[in-house]
Amino acid sequence: MRWEVRLRGPDGRERSKSFRTRRDAEAWEREQHVALSRGAWSDPALARQTFEHWVAVWRAGCVHLAPNTRRGYENVLEVHLSPRFAGWRISAVDRAAVRMMVADMLASGSSPGTVRGARKVLRLVLATAVDAGALALNPCDGVRVPPSPRDEMVFLTHDQVHDLAHEIAHPPRPHRHPQQEWPAHDLLVRFAAYTGVRAGELAALRVDRLDLLRRRVAVAESLSEVAGYGIVIKAPKNGQPRSVPLPASLCEDVAAMIAADQLGPSDFIFRSPAGGPLRHQAFYNRHYRPAVLRAPDVPDRTRFHDLRHTCAAFLVAEGAHPLVVKERLGHSSITVTMDRYGHLFPELDAAVTDRLDVAIEHTRAGKTRANHSDGPVVALQRGAKSASELA
Repeated sequence: MRWEVRLRGPDGRERSKSFRTRRDAEAWEREQHVALSRGAWSDPALARQTFEHWVAVWRAGCVHLAPNTRRGYENVLEVHLSPRFAGWRISAVDRAAVRMMVADMLASGSSPGTVRGARKVLRLVLATAVDAGALALNPCDGVRVPPSPRDEMVFLTHDQVHDLAHEIAHPPRPHRHPQQEWPAHDLLVRFAAYTGVRAGELAALRVDRLDLLRRRVAVAESLSEVAGYGIVIKAPKNGQPRSVPLPASLCEDVAAMIAADQLGPSDFIFRSPAGGPLRHQAFYNRHYRPAVLRAPDVPDRTRFHDLRHTCAAFLVAEGAHPLVVKERLGHSSITVTMDRYGHLFPELDAAVTDRLDVAIEHTRAGKTRANHSDGPVVALQRGAKSASELA
């Protein structure tokens, strides 16, 4: 004899489950009613589906993702998640299993950033199961990963920027090859250091985005190379286009390069040596990194992104308000700006305080001279009432 329990879920559908004994049936029924009352009920049939099933469901809903993001998520699945959870029922991927995954990845030498990326993708897959009713709660919630050590930022001086630009444009002659020079790379380094535009945004800049009369450039796209997709052009980070001012010297150099290369309105400003889109990784490995190692006084750890940090430091040194830095660099919020560059502003704050001291001393000196000139009269007037009273 078997005992069957019928239960209606929150979606109105009826489920049933059979048991060998009445005790087991009643115990299961109580558990389900408690879960329903707490809002923690999950569909037993869906909970038996495998991890791979829910990965497929999640993939079907990822059409909105940018190619680069999608490729990154797929790589996490292939390397970290699918090998670990293949064949698991989704209900077995509980919080203890997630914590064990985090611990094992850290113990094997994965960086906190890599572990955090794996947890993020796992959370997205499990969220699909939660939305469908296969899980009551997302097991990734509350599982913490140690913070990643932040890369030390490099801030170049004006001399170092120009030394690096010169070095990248004039590399040593390769053995048994003619001398080659890359003046466009010189301009690219200086453009990055004095505008703060990201590498992908620089590669996507076209001639018609320039307004040399008003000395501005519109940053509206970002270019990247994604495995399996090729060259991808999308909106800039945070999805917000912006207009960036250009120093006059950069405008002159950009105009000269456009004229010399006979570029049209839709042509990229910065291109590969073959004339196509600038592929940042190839440029970095073949030109930028060797130039950093050759340039005198430029720290060996200087990344291309440090040119963006350098621009922020230049702006702060010239007294720019944090909001100006935020808008120039295209940060999503002022919090991001202050989190990354807030340590640069105390020096500016000290300079402002010094100027306040100068103003205070100047005012104090003026008041002192005025008091000395009419001091006795003022003293008599102030003391007149008490003097008459004493008399």
